[in-house]
Amino acid sequence: MLDPNALKSVVALTQKLSSDGLILTPVANTPLALLVHELSIAGIDPEKATYDGAISAIVDCSRDERHNEVRKTYLNGAVSAVRSTLSFTRTEVMPHIRRVLQSYSDMMDSYQSGRPPIEFDIKYVPEIYTSHIGRDLIDRWNDVPTANSPGAINLGSYEPDEILQLVQVTNDQDFNTDMAELLSANGGEGLKQIIEVVGGVRNVTQLDDVYSLPASIVLQAISQTKEGVPGTLSNYNANRAVMSNVAGKAAMAVLARLGTSIRDTNIYSSLIIRPGEKVVLCGEVYRDLLEKGLTVEALMGNEILGRPHRGQALLVPENIERMMAAYEKDRLVRQQAAAQDRKANSRKAIMNSLRADLDAVVEQGKMVIEGDDKERAWSRLRTVVDQVLSSEWRDAEPIYLIATCICVTWYAHTDAARFIDIMLDIEKQNPGMAETQFDFLATLRYISLWVASQISAERAA
Repeated sequence: MLDPNALKSVVALTQKLSSDGLILTPVANTPLALLVHELSIAGIDPEKATYDGAISAIVDCSRDERHNEVRKTYLNGAVSAVRSTLSFTRTEVMPHIRRVLQSYSDMMDSYQSGRPPIEFDIKYVPEIYTSHIGRDLIDRWNDVPTANSPGAINLGSYEPDEILQLVQVTNDQDFNTDMAELLSANGGEGLKQIIEVVGGVRNVTQLDDVYSLPASIVLQAISQTKEGVPGTLSNYNANRAVMSNVAGKAAMAVLARLGTSIRDTNIYSSLIIRPGEKVVLCGEVYRDLLEKGLTVEALMGNEILGRPHRGQALLVPENIERMMAAYEKDRLVRQQAAAQDRKANSRKAIMNSLRADLDAVVEQGKMVIEGDDKERAWSRLRTVVDQVLSSEWRDAEPIYLIATCICVTWYAHTDAARFIDIMLDIEKQNPGMAETQFDFLATLRYISLWVASQISAERAA
């Protein structure tokens, strides 16, 4: 049944439309058209009926059983559709958009501040080398003559758990934990390399330096051959001993280089400046210099100047002042260039953040469109971005641009785009609004637009 107060609330609007010569009719074949069709008010004479009488008569007509059935179906369908759209938009689409928007904001921040021309890669020697246990293990190689590697020798096939067991040569759990974490980091890279060494896939000289100590321990700890390993036991043990020697000497070299760097205050791992490449720094020296007054910005300034200062000279106040001046001059130039190129940077950041998002989606195996592949998806996405950025929307706020690109590319089969537009507008007009109020207003406006889409306005004859 229609509500009398609801009917009275639309009288003013009806009068305004009538004075403008407009008639509202439901669009054919819509749920609203079916609902109106089941409301028979043909017996009401608008010329003779009073205001209250007409309202009462329409309410009586809406009591019809068939009309109520259609109304329930209409409302249940509308509620279900709105709930589904709201839930999907809030749990899937909006987090997707905000994830890309954060990536965009991070990129724009780096452009606006002027991305530093130098990136540092700070390397620390693992604690297993500098602990007293590690030093004792390495010291055992001091009096052992250096041997040449026998090459890649198969000592047997080992699993990661076996390697982790072999390196536990002490009762000190902290040391064992540090060892396991080092070998398991970066996707188990240390375990992989040592397994390749003992399996004859990799020469022991090809180990990354940081894995030389655990490799030497493993090679010493292997006590017997595994089934299928060719050669005699004496050859096996001879090869194993030489390989362990090579790894042990490499571990000694790691500690020696660290000692030299600390003694000479040598922060740079390479004397050569390679433009565009990260500058590798000795972490222990870097940390010490920062504590004594050096700054990251001053270190960048030293690179910009061509690295004229090294060692203790990096701490001389006059040198720090000169390095900071070089950094600040470079920063201002980059900042001005970024400001001039803001529009180009914004476009680049949108493209890069969307591409990075696509790469992440593909990496996780969560393609939004079933059966899609990365290059086809990127081609479609790039086309949408080009169209949006060349349209009248090109000067819109980034969140609108990103939301449009994502909705059109991934969620065109849903009504997410319309709901997103509503959400963004309400959020912009009501900053800080409580989430319950926000959801209510967004849902109310969405329903209004949904109903309005089923109404046609025509000029009276």
